[in-house]
Amino acid sequence: MKKREFNRVLRAAVPPASPRFGQAIRDTLAQLEHAQGAKEEPVKLKINKRRTMYIVLAAIVLVATVAAAATLLAQNLFDVTMGEIPQNAASITRYNLAGETVGDAEITVKEAAYDGMSLYILCGVRDMTAAEPLGEADEISGERYLTDDDYDRINALDASLWLDGLWIDGRYVSMPNMSITQDLPGAENGEILYYFMLRLDQNDLYLDGKNVEIALPIGRPQAYDTLTYDEETGELEKPEAGLISFNLDCSGHDQVTVTHPEYLTVGAKWSAKAGQVVYSPLQLYITLDWEIKPEVLAAYLAENGDGYYENGVKYWDYDAVEVCGGEMISMRLVDETGDYVFDGMDGFHGCGGVSNTQAWYTFPYAETYPEPMYLAPEIDGELDMAQAVRIR
Repeated sequence: MKKREFNRVLRAAVPPASPRFGQAIRDTLAQLEHAQGAKEEPVKLKINKRRTMYIVLAAIVLVATVAAAATLLAQNLFDVTMGEIPQNAASITRYNLAGETVGDAEITVKEAAYDGMSLYILCGVRDMTAAEPLGEADEISGERYLTDDDYDRINALDASLWLDGLWIDGRYVSMPNMSITQDLPGAENGEILYYFMLRLDQNDLYLDGKNVEIALPIGRPQAYDTLTYDEETGELEKPEAGLISFNLDCSGHDQVTVTHPEYLTVGAKWSAKAGQVVYSPLQLYITLDWEIKPEVLAAYLAENGDGYYENGVKYWDYDAVEVCGGEMISMRLVDETGDYVFDGMDGFHGCGGVSNTQAWYTFPYAETYPEPMYLAPEIDGELDMAQAVRIR
């Protein structure tokens, strides 16, 4: 069964979900995929096989709805990557940054922005011979989604996204953990739109300067056996072709504030402190440094064994995330009275990933934040302020 027919079957059986819930599924799958590329401690969003299975099944069931719902947002960079247009988006977004023609394809960099932590890009590829927009109308919503035929058409243009990474000032950058990529049909005839939210901070990369060169692997695909690597660093060198390049002003650091609160909280099972809090013009980024109590982990291993086995095969070790990862994921941003700072965050914000020693969170931008302000675990539906971690 082709993807098109499979999607039709799912659409007939599953009621539509909200675009934000759909984005939550996309984010989760992207994070699970990119977790394998972590250098030291991989990002883990779910901590046992059963829960992971539930996420994957939910994603499969919602594939059609997600594609159709996302199409509603297809003309705005931040609606797709963040679920809303942040208050200061206009002040840091640059438009129509590059364009070139490859055969019958027109490639354009429509929007880009950098907030000190994440790089946001919207790029389009348009078949100039097309007489109608790409995509097939959803039978329920009427919105368009990309089909196998659409992908075949774009690939036949010899101008498409051909590598999972990019070059910044000539240096190759692999896809960072917790990044978002999405491709959707555009409004113009024969157009596909590529959306990127790249968490460059996860690669310890912070951009500076008024003319940072960014090269995306969108264009004529390059044969992998023709790509070369730097003999000293081992990094993939920038090819001479197959790229769309543009310059971006990344000098607006006066709009970014970085703090290191480090108020230590000792919980029942773990201790934690906010190692870094970044107030960007688009959102709030929090890195929580945490550590499980050794006796808690030891007791868990004594009761449950050293890892997950199936038919005598060990699939993974039980670790801090297995025992306490759920509490790290559940953290909510609250004031000193336990009131939520933001309500209705269903997918785009909150915990983006958790390892055995750190957890990462994003929250919307605000002109002012409460002081003091905390991350508090929500356990069994109740906030536990006794284990709240002060972040401001």
